[in-house]
Amino acid sequence: MFSVAIVEDNEIMRNLLVEVLKSEPQIQHVQAFGSAETYIHSLQEFLPDLVLMDIGLPGMSGVETIKQMKSQHPTIQYIVFTLHDSHEHVFDALSAGATGYLLKGTEKDKILESIFLAKNGGSPMSSSIARKMVEIMRQKNVLPDILSQREQEVILGLKEGLSYQQIAEKHKISVHTVRTHIRSIYEKFQVHSRTEVLNKIFKSY
Repeated sequence: MFSVAIVEDNEIMRNLLVEVLKSEPQIQHVQAFGSAETYIHSLQEFLPDLVLMDIGLPGMSGVETIKQMKSQHPTIQYIVFTLHDSHEHVFDALSAGATGYLLKGTEKDKILESIFLAKNGGSPMSSSIARKMVEIMRQKNVLPDILSQREQEVILGLKEGLSYQQIAEKHKISVHTVRTHIRSIYEKFQVHSRTEVLNKIFKSY
């Protein structure tokens, strides 16, 4: 059973998201919360697979919630769903452990597509957020905070010209796992090839 939680203080938006998620038969369980505190309390009985998390919440912020809950329940994936698109918000959310970052106004089909992309190892981003992430890297040199340790190893392997098989052997992982990490990296940077991602990452400095 694939389950999703929504943490959104705007009741109208919260109800719309519930309607969108319940229209997808592969999502069997949906719960919605108006604050981080009520969501955290619910984790005693309900552990979702993924959370759509606003960050401008009353009380505890969405970023702080992600940071705290990822350490306690690391398997839960978080996609930020917000109006806030500043460099600071993007950087803080991704550093806290968010898997993806979508802006409010994203179409229904894209929301559902992003949820399943995250479920399968990807990192969905609104296109404008992907551009900001590259700018953040350039300004703050924060690549280690945006890519996981394994993703960094894979990227360095690509930079060295290694094949997927060679990367897998070097780090004692399967080729399938290498492909999963590469798919996640491509999603984070909104690219479709080795050349594009290497240009974006290593020409940002």
